[in-house]
Amino acid sequence: MLEAKEHHPWFIQALAQQAVQTSKYDNETIETVLTRTWGIYALITNRNPEYFYDMLATELYCTMATIGDEDFKEALMAWLVEHSSLGVEVSMSDPEV
Repeated sequence: MLEAKEHHPWFIQALAQQAVQTSKYDNETIETVLTRTWGIYALITNRNPEYFYDMLATELYCTMATIGDEDFKEALMAWLVEHSSLGVEVSMSDPEV
């Protein structure tokens, strides 16, 4: 169970908002956005995100998809399908995403 303040919903929301906002910059890909987002997590928390990925990724990616525009959501979904290590089935028609 995650107890640290950086794992609270407001922190996940802030990371997601940062990711969606920076995705609008020129030459950004979903890979660069996600890499930067996990890098920011590591910088702020001083923790290796690999150890917390399984606990945080689903909530983070769902939040990104919820606040991102349609292009962002499509890029994220395509990346998730291609790199699905989350053990969840990703559906473009899922109303929750």
